[in-house]
Amino acid sequence: MCTGPLPCVFIQEFTRSYLRDLRMQSRDQSDWAVSRLNTLATRRRSVLTDMRSKDALSDIGCVWDLDMHTLKEKVPRPLVDGGFLLLSPFAVSPDVSINPQVLRKFLVEVEKAYKPNPYHNSTHGITATAAARCPPALPFTMECPLKFHVARTLFATELSSSSFASADGFGEVVGRNTENRLGDLEEVGLIIASLCHDIAHPGRNNNFMVNASTPLALTYNDISVLENMHASLTFRLLCDRRLNLLGHLHREAFRTCRKLMIDLILSTDMKTHFDQIANFRLRRQSEGFDPVNNDEDRQRLLEMVIKSADIGHGALPWPAHEQWCLLVVQEFYDQGDEEKRLGLPVSFLCDRSQHDTEFFKSQIGFLDFVVKPLYEELEAVEGMLDYGPERPVRTICVQNLANNIAQWKAKEEGERRPLVAHGSSGAEEKADLPE
Repeated sequence: MCTGPLPCVFIQEFTRSYLRDLRMQSRDQSDWAVSRLNTLATRRRSVLTDMRSKDALSDIGCVWDLDMHTLKEKVPRPLVDGGFLLLSPFAVSPDVSINPQVLRKFLVEVEKAYKPNPYHNSTHGITATAAARCPPALPFTMECPLKFHVARTLFATELSSSSFASADGFGEVVGRNTENRLGDLEEVGLIIASLCHDIAHPGRNNNFMVNASTPLALTYNDISVLENMHASLTFRLLCDRRLNLLGHLHREAFRTCRKLMIDLILSTDMKTHFDQIANFRLRRQSEGFDPVNNDEDRQRLLEMVIKSADIGHGALPWPAHEQWCLLVVQEFYDQGDEEKRLGLPVSFLCDRSQHDTEFFKSQIGFLDFVVKPLYEELEAVEGMLDYGPERPVRTICVQNLANNIAQWKAKEEGERRPLVAHGSSGAEEKADLPE
């Protein structure tokens, strides 16, 4: 967890050393390219200064109880800036070598591709990414991304580890067992997959796509229609040389990362949710389950991680959770309205006319039977790894989840129901929370 603001001296040293590294990598480039690198470093210094003054981005990937809608008021483009914060450390990774210029261009295009839906928008994309990268969801030793970036830069400039460790706690590693680490390639794959897992979401679910015989449903033969589209579009962007932040990978490494990302995105199809949890539980309870040293077990766990991040609002504190629920039900009701206009069967939870009788019941059922079993599996894995006494899944996520269930039950018993206006515009916006 981030322990405090980044000292100015470290911002200045970071900016100088970061630019120095980029210049060394760009000696054969034109003056124009070097000028662009200067601009990039200046922008990054501005972002870091903004984090220090507003405490805006520094919690992404470090703090679970992060209200992205509040953060968006300070950082208008959280997916671009937050994604840059999470992925830019890999500019100096020997395994990945992400080009920061290409990274920012890629993130801008990803943000553009997200549609202004009430729920499935770019804010959801970065929210899920921050959750997937945060220690409670990811039971591996992870460094806070801001510290991670400063650490790598400071080590690259050969500053002593002792001086770094004394810098206001910025040498701290989140987690306990330092052997439980993801490789850089896996971490990058998880972050990109999380950022793009709902890219270009049309605000309609797979059931609508299939029933309406949309071109996407015909393209993907009614199988995980949206998830296949999200994965395909992600790699269409990466196939653009201007946007291919994985361009430095060798062919085999790229294929490995591509397969991981596709599998992670496809795993977010809720149609396979219960089968995935059941299969994971069987494997976890079997002899030899080892997500640290067994590649297949680790991928199974990463699929649980991205799934838990995708529906992670259920384990957020009540105000943020309630707001996300109001936004998703807006999107559901808009779909139901369109299904009625088209003469299609109204999908489950999408009938606006059933709001008064079904809303609270559906929220409780979703948390109890969909979200809770997922976090129970993460909690079990957390117990297998050396997290020490902290156990963040148990002490943060599971407690938030239990509180949210209790809140919905209390509302079901007589509190005023939140209103969802008929025929919402579909624009991304904050829902009005009930008093």
